[in-house]
Amino acid sequence: MKCPRCGYEVPKPEPPPYEYTGYLKPYLSQILALLRLGYSNNEVAETLHNLHGVVHSPWGTSPATIIGYLRRRYGFERQNTAGDPDRNREIAAKYLAGGVTLKKLGEEYGISRERIRNIIIKVERKAAQREEAERAYHAAACIENVPIEALNLSARTRNCFKNEGCQTVGDALKLSDSDLFHIPNFGRVSWRDWKQALEALRAEFNQGVSA
Repeated sequence: MKCPRCGYEVPKPEPPPYEYTGYLKPYLSQILALLRLGYSNNEVAETLHNLHGVVHSPWGTSPATIIGYLRRRYGFERQNTAGDPDRNREIAAKYLAGGVTLKKLGEEYGISRERIRNIIIKVERKAAQREEAERAYHAAACIENVPIEALNLSARTRNCFKNEGCQTVGDALKLSDSDLFHIPNFGRVSWRDWKQALEALRAEFNQGVSA
């Protein structure tokens, strides 16, 4: 509003700082701390699930989606690069090859030493899980016993099945297409990914039987 005499315009007051009030508010400080360390949205959601049992919101929205929203609102867009799977494997390979410390790797990639340690632990854990899934796959007498982890699925599709409690192909086959599309984050791309992996698995088993 301008003064009619001198033309002075009263400046608008600064908008109040944004405050998140959703269902993840009790864990907000922890979420922001993890984002500051460079965790990806899925990694933060996995941490909340492991520590507090957080799954989906009352509206069916996945925690990773809400964390992505919080990432943008609190200005952490550029700190998600450390969550890249290829980069994580590269970091772990360099460390396991020897001759480099956690501190040097942290300086090279611009993330904390603790974050580097967590990346290495996670990569090793995933490699062990993959090996175990492959052993179970080769030992399976039928496709229903094959672990979901052993299929060539995208991370999104695999996580959708995992969140639904599907450990094996048999568990997933119990779900109709309608059931699949009701899983949060499971869309057409995930459905196509699942059908292609299932077709390849059946072809491989049929080839083994005919041989």
